Amino acid sequence: AFDRETADLVADAFEVDGRRLTAKTFVIATGSRPGVPKIPGLDATPYLTNETLFDLREPVPSLIVVGAGPAGSATAHRLASAGRDVLLLEKASFPRDKVCGDGLTPRAVAALEELKIDLSAAHRIDGLRMIAGKKVRELAWPTTDRFPNHGAVWPRSRFDTHLIDVAAEAGAEVR
Repeated sequence: AFDRETADLVADAFEVDGRRLTAKTFVIATGSRPGVPKIPGLDATPYLTNETLFDLREPVPSLIVVGAGPAGSATAHRLASAGRDVLLLEKASFPRDKVCGDGLTPRAVAALEELKIDLSAAHRIDGLRMIAGKKVRELAWPTTDRFPNHGAVWPRSRFDTHLIDVAAEAGAEVR
């Protein structure tokens, strides 16, 4: 597991728990929107995020992905499936539960389907139910050309673990 308290960026490498990890490119994947972790030396080093990585004109042969949440694990899976040498680092222990929830929107379902992630462990939901006092309102997900008309519920602890497993099965090394 990666722990920002025991990791330092030194020249072209991460030093994690006394071990030097090198890569030509590091990918920062800290959540649904890229955030830059407070790692000493990172601000002076070129890096990519899960949003900028796939804009490269030339594929990068080996990468370190920092963060094994859904964005990082999906990125590691996609890269390893394409034959890249990937090291996926995570500071937390798994399984973990997160307050940000178990719900997957139709956009998230579409992204997972594009990656060919098996969604059979998730519970399909066709809409949302809102309750305010005694008032209940049910809304169906809209039908569009871009996304399916359903979402899903997948307990976050099992969802994150599944995505890490899929990345590892694709060839990513996970620490």
